[in-house]
Amino acid sequence: MELHKNSPKRYYEPNCSVFITTNTYKRYPYFEEDIFCELFIEELNFCQKLKNFQIEAYKINPEHIHLLITPGERYNYSEIMGSLKRNFSRDYNDLINGNGFIRSIGDDSNRRLKE
Repeated sequence: MELHKNSPKRYYEPNCSVFITTNTYKRYPYFEEDIFCELFIEELNFCQKLKNFQIEAYKINPEHIHLLITPGERYNYSEIMGSLKRNFSRDYNDLINGNGFIRSIGDDSNRRLKE
């Protein structure tokens, strides 16, 4: 069992499902709009391919999201969530600013993580 270096509450157990709740910034209800829910689902599926984990279940609420995931062997749930949040934020900002974006497997806004 590996402890996260900054938090005694974070445990990384191999082959275990984890339940994660994440809130939007200042609990703003971004997900009241269907387009942002759809974007999040796209990002979640893309991240699943990129980081090789299982999505067991998810629930999108207006200002928070619940996920039940099972990480693979290479990435832990902190790395998965970091990638998911980073990519969703970038693509959300591109969408509301009218910028197009094209992604491919291996595309992650954190370029240090290589496949």
